[in-house]
Amino acid sequence: MIHGSFDSKKIDFIFFDKGGTLNTTLKHPDGGVAKAKEIMDLLGYEGDSKEFRKLLKERDKKLKDWSFTNCYEETVEDMCKKWLFFDAPHFDRIDGNEDRLVILNAHAKGNRVMYPDAAPVVKELKKRGYRVGLISNTVSPTMLPAELKAVDILDDFEVVIMSAEVRIKKPNPEIFRISCEKAGIAPEKCVYIGDQPNRDVEGPRKSGFAGVILLKTEAYDPEDKDHLRQPDAVVDTLTELLEIFPSRI
Repeated sequence: MIHGSFDSKKIDFIFFDKGGTLNTTLKHPDGGVAKAKEIMDLLGYEGDSKEFRKLLKERDKKLKDWSFTNCYEETVEDMCKKWLFFDAPHFDRIDGNEDRLVILNAHAKGNRVMYPDAAPVVKELKKRGYRVGLISNTVSPTMLPAELKAVDILDDFEVVIMSAEVRIKKPNPEIFRISCEKAGIAPEKCVYIGDQPNRDVEGPRKSGFAGVILLKTEAYDPEDKDHLRQPDAVVDTLTELLEIFPSRI
């Protein structure tokens, strides 16, 4: 664990990121071809499912790049009709299946698996007297809540802010301000736990959070000296957060 200038005594509210922080994604042995085939069958695409999976990757990357540059999350309808499946043979089948299709596309990237210590750490921090919430870039308004509910921590989060609902994406500081407003807490009393320096540090910094902690993943570059991407602490596991945040009760 790498410590920085961070005073946990000033913290009342701990906000978490979701993807990469509370869970990891394990790639499918087939590269997501089976999930792509489900989309093909639903929308009437024909041809090689491996080539369709490749096409989906290219379209998804264009969407992600545009979305990140503009800090804006498209609706599931626009994701499907403007970016991913605009040429679907059965275009009418998109209606009513938008969220399902977006989730299938996300699941084609791999199985989203919660870290074993994620739920226990969230519950322990709450037990220690901290308020906990979640701020996450997520393409679907239903996928994240379902994943949290599956490990019995959805109700532990006092505030859950998703880009799929507010349309604003990290690192735009506005999504962090909105989260604090909903929680009724000053940003100076908040800390953010994430894993991506380019989206999980800059936003909280600009919005006035007291601190930022990164879970050390492949995204962390200790040689990156940009002050807007420098966390106050870096942990190897979520369990190490319990060393930083002692009981307040």
